[in-house]
Amino acid sequence: MAAVPEIGILQGRLTPSPDGKLQFFPVGEWEAEFPKAREIGFTAVEPLLAVDTYREHPLWTGEGTKRLVALAASHGIRLPSVHGFFKWRNRAGESIAALAAILPRVRAIGAKTVLISLFDENAVSSPEDEQRVIGILRPLVDRAHELGITLGLEAEIPAERFQRFIEAFRHPAVALYYDIGNMVSMGVDVPAEIRSLGQLIVGVHVKDRPVGGSTVPFGRGAADFPAIFRSLAEIGYAIPFIIHGSLDPGRDDVLLNREYYQKVRQWRDRAWV
Repeated sequence: MAAVPEIGILQGRLTPSPDGKLQFFPVGEWEAEFPKAREIGFTAVEPLLAVDTYREHPLWTGEGTKRLVALAASHGIRLPSVHGFFKWRNRAGESIAALAAILPRVRAIGAKTVLISLFDENAVSSPEDEQRVIGILRPLVDRAHELGITLGLEAEIPAERFQRFIEAFRHPAVALYYDIGNMVSMGVDVPAEIRSLGQLIVGVHVKDRPVGGSTVPFGRGAADFPAIFRSLAEIGYAIPFIIHGSLDPGRDDVLLNREYYQKVRQWRDRAWV
């Protein structure tokens, strides 16, 4: 049995959303999330570079990166991965330049993976889209490999096609970041997909969605979390889980994510026995 994965949370989930957005970087409040995370029990945080605020993220400067590392260490928090900003259809040049700029600092914080999301306007819906993304990412892939970093692609693509897409890069620095909720929403057999993808998976977002629907609090969607966690244990998954749960109107963010943490810990502990 592989080592038991730690449990982490995406940056921004322990701060009230200023405009109701699910995903944002808490400018001015990011430091306050670390003691909250540790008090709940989290031992990992995934820093988030948001499209409109990435220049305000501590990873954007050397001094900010030092602050981030010191703060995380003071609370016993690891930074295993970074949620990257990537808009390949209309801001490709800016995206690649931003990601290239932070890669050395990703290494400096000890992260091994940069998440590249391919959703909504970023979706790869055809072979032509896939080839275009491969071309855009190629320089970044080479630089990431030099630094010992993997680009983890995340997309709503069935496992067999996704594996072919990853293999088309022909590069060891490209792998797959699996989002449970997003794949559940497609109606696929998530445990079977996980077993088929195996070591290609370099990160997991824990989220719930109904089939064909948007993100909901854990237990209100279609995810069979006990079976999913068992499949992850079967493939020897040992990387921190990152909670990417929904907001719940009227609920305190810290209390809500405390519940999420407890549920994930329960599912994990029952699978890793």
